[in-house]
Amino acid sequence: MLAMDLMLIVKLMAVASLLLLVMSFGMDMKLSDAFAFLEAPALSARAMAAMFLVVPAVALGLSLALPLVPATMFALLALAVSPMPPVFPGKGAQVGGGSRYVMSLFVLATAFTFIAAPLILHLDARILGVGLAFDPPRIAVTLAITAVGPLVAGLLLGSLAPGLARRLSHPFAVGGKLLLGLTALLALVATAPNMWQAIGNFTLVACAILAAVALAAGHLLGGPSDGNRAALATAASLRHPGVAMAMAASAGTSNPQQVTATVLIYLIVATLLGIVYEKWRKRSAPGG
Repeated sequence: MLAMDLMLIVKLMAVASLLLLVMSFGMDMKLSDAFAFLEAPALSARAMAAMFLVVPAVALGLSLALPLVPATMFALLALAVSPMPPVFPGKGAQVGGGSRYVMSLFVLATAFTFIAAPLILHLDARILGVGLAFDPPRIAVTLAITAVGPLVAGLLLGSLAPGLARRLSHPFAVGGKLLLGLTALLALVATAPNMWQAIGNFTLVACAILAAVALAAGHLLGGPSDGNRAALATAASLRHPGVAMAMAASAGTSNPQQVTATVLIYLIVATLLGIVYEKWRKRSAPGG
């Protein structure tokens, strides 16, 4: 009972932190930035190929090649067709991505999920002989609460009351980051036993391979700008945990705790590999 109460608190804190963070992003951007992907269709197509073609193909290959338990397999397949997390605009800018590229990529991938996910999951289910369902209303609610809703609210506030938006943007961003850090710590405490059990059965190996390939795909397909390549590598490797868990849960697995544990393990591994990738990128840069 205590673990269930703690997880409920974690979920509420996660939603609150994402609302603050995404609203702060929306306050700082222009509406035209959200649709900048229309100006470079070839670059946008390469980005979607990295996220929704290469990564899902590798997730399917791992599911066929490794003796993964169903909960882990469902989690990896769902992660591979999820958009980037709501914290991506901040991460993308941190690694050097242009603001217009980062924000338009965030919007495009979120929308593209509704096209790619059902098709890819249907193909996965046919090849693997398992049940994988895409629940559009459930995914739409998750995205509306954690991404689309607060982004639109931030954009509207920035357009209608730019002075107020400038004053609120920084406090919202700082508060969201602090709350998200505390949420991550509590989530690790709440799921530690399940995470320890999930590490076996090739889960850690599969997570590491998937994250490494995602980073490489984003880097190679991100276009001529070094910063945008890094932003796409980040987007391809870090996926929305709420959407992934919602999609994996729709498969009807009897072990939802292991789904949650696998998603968290993947995000930890992807974050650590992302740090290694950034160090490599800086060392290999001219004058680095």
